[in-house]
Amino acid sequence: MSVWIFWALFLAWQAVPAIVIWPARATGLLSIAGVIAAAALVALGTGAAWYIAYTDSSSTASAILIFSPLYLLAAVLVVSGADIGIRTTARVFRHG
Repeated sequence: MSVWIFWALFLAWQAVPAIVIWPARATGLLSIAGVIAAAALVALGTGAAWYIAYTDSSSTASAILIFSPLYLLAAVLVVSGADIGIRTTARVFRHG
């Protein structure tokens, strides 16, 4: 039973960067282009982390699965900031 709880928590932790994107879009924080960029970044980053953990034979390779969601959350934050900055700049030039 505890193994199932572990896997549920672990996979939920892996999904956190993707889960954060949808409320950001629903509240207007991200545009459609920002969602596409963030989702692509999360998918590629998560895939790369799993690939590295699966193929690397070092004893610390699995640690990337623990820390990769933090890095991906930071990347989503950067994409959100860039998206807000681009939209704000476009609005200023349009109405400026």
